Amino acid sequence: MAQENVRARFARYRLTDGWNLIINYRQFAEAAGERLAGAVRGRHFLPDDAAEPEVTFAERLRLDVGGQVIELHHARGETDDHLWAWLPAQRAICCGDLLIWNFPDAGNPQKVQRYPLEWAAALRAMSSCGGGRARRRRRRAGTPRPRHR
Repeated sequence: MAQENVRARFARYRLTDGWNLIINYRQFAEAAGERLAGAVRGRHFLPDDAAEPEVTFAERLRLDVGGQVIELHHARGETDDHLWAWLPAQRAICCGDLLIWNFPDAGNPQKVQRYPLEWAAALRAMSSCGGGRARRRRRRAGTPRPRHR
């Protein structure tokens, strides 16, 4: 399940595989001291086993999973296909990549698909839910740990 723009982004990632490997090397691996050849050899930016979404939605989708209500919301941030989830019974927000270790990554000139105004709007929308907790996704393997706590 994914926001409907994910399919187009996967196609773009496959088309621009080499470019994405190089710019992510510059942003992440180089900072960690990894050498370029080792960082990109035999790799694809989008893993070969990345699952294509079977179900997509445009703006919102309300799910009932075993009696648990989960509300999915589309947002634009680092890319045009972000989503965040609101779990009203737990008053919890799963914010995905809208909160990441190097937040905000809205100014990378090599990655032009950034939406800072919509990103800020999504953060305000999450805040308006009155949630008590926010959960971000796990850090990608190989990316440096945040310096600020």
